[in-house]
Amino acid sequence: MEEKKEVNVSEILKGLGLYTLAYTSFTFYCMLVKVTMVRFELSVPELCYSYSLLVMPVMYLSSRVFKADLLDIPKNIQGSMVKRCITGCACDLLMFYAYQYTSYSKAFCLFFTNTLYCPFLAAYILQEHVKKWDVIGIIFGFTGMLLLVQPWKDTTGNITLVNDLIGSSFGLASGFLAAVAMVYTRQLATNLHFTVQPFYF
Repeated sequence: MEEKKEVNVSEILKGLGLYTLAYTSFTFYCMLVKVTMVRFELSVPELCYSYSLLVMPVMYLSSRVFKADLLDIPKNIQGSMVKRCITGCACDLLMFYAYQYTSYSKAFCLFFTNTLYCPFLAAYILQEHVKKWDVIGIIFGFTGMLLLVQPWKDTTGNITLVNDLIGSSFGLASGFLAAVAMVYTRQLATNLHFTVQPFYF
């Protein structure tokens, strides 16, 4: 009979705290992206280029501070690293396009459908078991998302129905790719220093 592992409550609370902090920071980041696009009239390619120039030096310096080797990626996880980079970059790209075509609030809500995909993707990629309560929570989450986005309502302002549908599609696709990227992030976290993934992303 296998012994049950002890649950480290402090580690769980620490993880939840860091996760909350990360998503709070991400919320402000998304708002600043939308404000930047409107204020400076940047296209999505221009925004991605500027974003890369700003972020890459910071990520490189953080890896140097923690003395992490950016090239030390084991061969058995290089494929997962490539998939993580592609899905992460595509996720941001589609999210920026969603902000361009539809309202910030709708695009942002649709992006956060990523949490609804994660359990099923984790079951497929990480072989984690999907629990009954996970499925129930996903159903409630999807219902709540519908109430927030309200696709049955007419569009307002200068957003046409076609643009709204395009933006909503980009938002959903961005959410799905974000979920894939997060699952690969979890898979790589046990083998890579925490500063290595953000540099390549």
